[in-house]
Amino acid sequence: MGFISPLVAAIAAGITIPALVSLYFLKLKRKRMVIPSTLLWQRAVQDLQVNAPFQKIKNNLLLWIQLLLLLLLLFAMARPTQNAFAAPGERVVIVIDHSASMNTTDADGQSRLAAAKERALEVVDNLDAGGTDQAGAGAMVMTYAHRTVVLQDFTTDLARVRSAIRGIEPTDQKSHLDSAIAAVEPHARQAGGEDKLYVHVFSDGRVSKSTDEPLALANAEVRYHRMGASAGSGDNLAIAALSARRDFEKPQLVQVYARLANYSDQPITTNVRFMADDRVLSTQKVTVPAVSKTAPAPGVLPPPGETGLTFDMTWLGDALITISHDHSDLLQVDNAARMLLSPSRELRVLMVTTGNGYLELACQAAGIENLVQMTPEQFEKQDPKRLRRGGWDDAAVAGASGAAGEGFDVIVFDRYAPKDTPLINSLYFGVVPPLEGLSRKDTRPDSPANELITQWDRSSELLRNVELSDIPLRRPGRLVVPVDGTVLAIGREGPVMAEVTRDTVRHVIVGFDLYESLWPHRISFPVFIKNVLPTLGLDGNTQEAGIDYHTGENAVVLADTEIDTLTYTGPATIAGRALGTTFTVDAFPRVGLYETKADVPTRYKQLAVNLLDTQESDPRIAPTLAIGTSSQQAQAQAVEVRKEIWPWFVWGALAVLLLEWMVYTRRMHI
Repeated sequence: MGFISPLVAAIAAGITIPALVSLYFLKLKRKRMVIPSTLLWQRAVQDLQVNAPFQKIKNNLLLWIQLLLLLLLLFAMARPTQNAFAAPGERVVIVIDHSASMNTTDADGQSRLAAAKERALEVVDNLDAGGTDQAGAGAMVMTYAHRTVVLQDFTTDLARVRSAIRGIEPTDQKSHLDSAIAAVEPHARQAGGEDKLYVHVFSDGRVSKSTDEPLALANAEVRYHRMGASAGSGDNLAIAALSARRDFEKPQLVQVYARLANYSDQPITTNVRFMADDRVLSTQKVTVPAVSKTAPAPGVLPPPGETGLTFDMTWLGDALITISHDHSDLLQVDNAARMLLSPSRELRVLMVTTGNGYLELACQAAGIENLVQMTPEQFEKQDPKRLRRGGWDDAAVAGASGAAGEGFDVIVFDRYAPKDTPLINSLYFGVVPPLEGLSRKDTRPDSPANELITQWDRSSELLRNVELSDIPLRRPGRLVVPVDGTVLAIGREGPVMAEVTRDTVRHVIVGFDLYESLWPHRISFPVFIKNVLPTLGLDGNTQEAGIDYHTGENAVVLADTEIDTLTYTGPATIAGRALGTTFTVDAFPRVGLYETKADVPTRYKQLAVNLLDTQESDPRIAPTLAIGTSSQQAQAQAVEVRKEIWPWFVWGALAVLLLEWMVYTRRMHI
């Protein structure tokens, strides 16, 4: 036996038990009166002796009965529990979708999540009434969106189940049903034979899967409660995409692109407003076509009608970009989207080398005007923390005039490995940075001196339009790449190019010496440099100048100094977990703008969070859920649940109260 609230009961016992016992220490002090005879008062003679305020406690049956009554009530207050077992066929799992699409308001003016909670409470009431094959069942409650959360484990206390259902909060996250199925599966495996686990799924069917594997639950009966008014078209106009790009040659020129999706069977005309900070820069009237009349496949809903918009602006600094429309529809969270526009800047590149004309020419061909060169000796005199753009020690720097004091966007190491890992995205030639798990092995002495690159990752943004098949390499060796690294190119003996990201800092490694290859003589070399430097220097945003996040994602914040706590407030309050000066912010639950007062760089002061998901913005409900429930051979097992037994003590207290009343009335009978 265990107790849920023993402290509350102990406090109550310390107050009530002494108070009860003290009543039997006190004498009754009555008013003195003259009467003709005490013949009829013999039973009360002892109470007439009131010369002292206290009397010696006597063995009184009423006292013991009242103490027993009080103890039973105190035990009930402590909420005692005992371990019970629910038979395999008597378990119910309530799974409620609380993703963004469940915030859709249907024709009755109620959100789908609110309707799902009401429907789930009806299922619990049916269990409590004992009118179904699931009567007396042990039940559990879980929710799913970006991840699955068990709100109430298996219990026979249906009051706790109801409380868990009522406490479900909405989110604007994407829906991943496979995580919920994975959480239910261990319980389903414990069922076998004719016994089943009853799984009630409350959703509109707008779910995503992390894998292409079919969803399945063995030995479970899944009951899909379809939430929503109609499986047809829905009146919702969503902002489905938002991006911004700066011109690489003239970074002050910005082009913002947005895409609108219409899920209605009628065209929608609306006004789209484009804002930078608090200024309205443009308003466009657009008409978005209706949903397509043809479905791509049987059983698949036709795609929405879409329209793309572009906005051109000249903007040097950072800004909060907001796109919104004024059409009133079923889902509000996708009517606006935001992003933080990064300020314009020309790339500043530091090259640490003893001299390499090939690299210098390739950087100039890539449009890098601010190129600073240092020798390895000069580099080691620098403070690595100050090399990031925003301030650094300009002592002993040779390079372009006026380049000192501004910091760098990317560092190129030529045949020199720094002693400490730089805090800036970097490119290495012929060496590897001091990263755990990363090393370079020389070519074996018995291997041929020359070799070719046999394969490379053509899908990588670093190797876009780069041809590597015609590059002879002399004894390039091979790279030992850690499990969190990415192999970019492979030679005869192993990887010769790779990328490793640590603490959000990207390190691109070319394992061979440029002077031991013919690569600088191929057109692919300047193309590679033109790919890599903007990709690393602009934090991977060669095509994107706007920074935004999706609900369910985590943001990584790099602070300049160690700070104690990092908290963002906005549509929700979220915190960051620290690892040195790197913070990982909890997954965003709601769409909107989050802000912090912590001492972090300007780019992290505000975080813009959007939905931008065509699946969640689609208000059309899915008529079925594709979840397999084929039975597998398994041995039925009972599942242990925690059962509260305080009602037994309450009924016992009522019985004792009745006994106390009978004893008292019998004593008072004359």
